[in-house]
Amino acid sequence: MGEFVGGRIVPKHCGTWNKRSKYEMLSIVYQPETGDSYISRKSVPAGTALSSEEYWAICSEYSAQVRKLEQDVDADVQQMHTDLTQTKADMSREFSETHTAMSKELTDTHTAISQELSTTEQRIAKNLQETTTTLTGQVTTARNDLAAGRKDLETTKNQLTARMNSIVGGNTTDTEILDARVDADGKTYANLSERLKAVDAYYAGADAETVDGTAHGSLAKYIHEEWRNDYDLIRGGTFYKGHVDVSGLNTSDDMSGRVDPNGEGYYLLIPTGSLHDARLNVLFYGLRGKPAIMRGNWGGMEGDFHYAGRLSIVPAQHFKEMDDGAIMMLTSISAWNRSSAKYLYINLTEEEAAKAQVVVCDTEGTPCMNCLTELLNRVGADRDRRAVQREAAILSKIEQDKQTELEPIRTAVAENKTAIDNQNKAVDEKLAQWNESVKESIEQALQVQNSNWRGKTINFIGDSITYGAYTPVGGSSPNKRAEKRYCEIACERLGATCRNYGVSGISISSTSYQSPTGAISLRYSSMDAAADMVVIAGGTNDYGTGVALGTIADTTDVSFYGALHVLCSGLCEKYPGKRIVFLTPFHRSSEAANKVGATLAQYKQAIYDVARDEFGFAVLDGWTVGLSPKNAKVKAEYIVDGVHPNPIGHELIGASLARMLNAI
Repeated sequence: MGEFVGGRIVPKHCGTWNKRSKYEMLSIVYQPETGDSYISRKSVPAGTALSSEEYWAICSEYSAQVRKLEQDVDADVQQMHTDLTQTKADMSREFSETHTAMSKELTDTHTAISQELSTTEQRIAKNLQETTTTLTGQVTTARNDLAAGRKDLETTKNQLTARMNSIVGGNTTDTEILDARVDADGKTYANLSERLKAVDAYYAGADAETVDGTAHGSLAKYIHEEWRNDYDLIRGGTFYKGHVDVSGLNTSDDMSGRVDPNGEGYYLLIPTGSLHDARLNVLFYGLRGKPAIMRGNWGGMEGDFHYAGRLSIVPAQHFKEMDDGAIMMLTSISAWNRSSAKYLYINLTEEEAAKAQVVVCDTEGTPCMNCLTELLNRVGADRDRRAVQREAAILSKIEQDKQTELEPIRTAVAENKTAIDNQNKAVDEKLAQWNESVKESIEQALQVQNSNWRGKTINFIGDSITYGAYTPVGGSSPNKRAEKRYCEIACERLGATCRNYGVSGISISSTSYQSPTGAISLRYSSMDAAADMVVIAGGTNDYGTGVALGTIADTTDVSFYGALHVLCSGLCEKYPGKRIVFLTPFHRSSEAANKVGATLAQYKQAIYDVARDEFGFAVLDGWTVGLSPKNAKVKAEYIVDGVHPNPIGHELIGASLARMLNAI
């Protein structure tokens, strides 16, 4: 029989009619075949057919409901078409305005970037032009200076050569020495040394690298130090008659015909070390054979020679016989000449000595007119070489300065290009974000337009997940609340109004030790009755606190099954004709048997057994919303504590739930 509620009797809903069951008075049953509902007039014995008017009276005809539903659906469809047309118009207008604004923003950005790039290019072009003009002027000045120096050098060289060529005489004489004191302008110097110092000063740079390439402070000093006693050689060579002590003669070499037995003969003063440094050779004319080498020191006067070593034959590889019969001693390449061959002893008769000649020549055997001319020619060549080196150095320095000046310009260009690239990248990213935002907005708008619950009101009742509690990364408890909960996100996508009655810690059954007075089986009665749909999302705390599972036969709140029966019955009475939906618990990190030996899957099945099978309510599977903390990556990103989804998790669950509810 129905029960008394507030001074009135409320019929008892017994679900689908079972012919084998007996029913109390005022029991309402549902006949699936016709879709009609019947209420018992009095206690009905088992086996009594619904057609028995003695026991049963029809209380709800399916055909009437269908007609009412068709009318409601027609009205809803008409309203949907009207709203869809208006929404499309609004969206088109909004999209057009947004596109216009974005186009203007992009155009302004492109214009600004183009102006900035143009300004930078103009500034760079100006800097490059100024730098090029400056460098070109420097190069032109340097080249003109070098050309003027070369011209002066060539003029001086030609004047000196012409003057030397005008000197008459076969062998060099004192006349040349005197003449060498006079320069090309007719100026006469006190002596040859002063003249050479003046030449040295004229050819700037010769003091840094003289003919011998070694450590002389200046060209004049080189001539003074190395050639001061060699004027006889410069004149063409003079043989000095003298006596050589042969008492200590080394006879390991064959001296036949080379040394007079009494030591009589002629010797020649020849600065082989200086000739070697100047890369010059010596030509001998009129000799009977190759000369011998004698070590010793010369006192500066004829016959004043001090023998200081052994007499030996000059190695053959240090002499070369020329086509004209002359013998060339290779002082330019013979390394031994510097240290051990200062003087040559030559066994000649007086007649032979009068006819013999010694001439300085170059490495090819071409006689030098005089050593001074050769020296000046070599200095001139060195001057040319050094001028080329200086020109190359100047050009290198100009190029380095150019690169140094261009480097900050290149850097500025690179930085501007990087900045422009970054701006373009930012614009592209902004466009991509805007496209995604517009796409999502359109999808949501279309979802709202196609929603069966647009304009409706949905009540949600549940535990801490529905409340929105979550544990932040690094936290130890769910002490934060999501700004938007999954239920509100779902309603937003459906175009419905959401009422959230979620409370942390509550269970479906009041037998839980945790917040028993706030159990959903009790709290549902406090929800607003004006709702088009009611969604119940609970059960995870019943599992977590170890509420007894019970059996399908339990109809009072003594177990989870019993609490579900009480809750479903109450919802039928509070929301007759409204859509009642149960959402099973979401996945947890641990779903194994709890302290009463029941798994989360068993609590989930109980919801199907009672809500779906006994009362005909829709049941949505919470395990199919797309998130499970059993996956380590999902847990780390969406469900840190393994139970409560974070704000991003709520977004995903809300989107999934919206599709599920719209399909009901």
